[in-house]
Amino acid sequence: MACPACNGAFKKHKLDELLMGESCIECKGVRFTLSDYLHYLSRTSAVNDTIDQPADFELDNESKKALACSCGQIMSKYKIIHNSDRRVDSCNACQSIWLDNGEWEFLKSHNLHRVVNKIFTQAYQRNIRLQVTRDVLQNNYEQLLGADDYQRIQEVRSWIEENKNKAVLKAYINANDPYSAEK
Repeated sequence: MACPACNGAFKKHKLDELLMGESCIECKGVRFTLSDYLHYLSRTSAVNDTIDQPADFELDNESKKALACSCGQIMSKYKIIHNSDRRVDSCNACQSIWLDNGEWEFLKSHNLHRVVNKIFTQAYQRNIRLQVTRDVLQNNYEQLLGADDYQRIQEVRSWIEENKNKAVLKAYINANDPYSAEK
């Protein structure tokens, strides 16, 4: 079987104490099966985990392209976290998982190596999309208002939300003329 990323050859690779996979000799990407991963989760304890620092590894355009699994199917890409271009590739047909060079260390550094199986769920991916949207909106407000005004409006908003009279405060702010009975 050839590597889906570069067609290199594989060798056995130990990702973690109880998780074996295969590593490409050329690109250093790693492949393992979902069943091996779930077995790893059942045999390990979160208490003994050590978090490694992410490897110095930059994604290039090649690592973003669609990968063909050794079973012939195209692998699906799943975002790992909202503020990174890193993605986990998964084959739905044969249940294999592909990580580019450094991604296992990246998962561990973000304490996500114990939830790789959840990354493939709609709920997980939806939360990432919501966080991306939140970041975009926050950035837009900050650009439109400027950093100082944005910080100040956040403080005012927080004060209003925590105030026992927040409905009255909101009505006062939203009124064109709070001292008029007319519009």
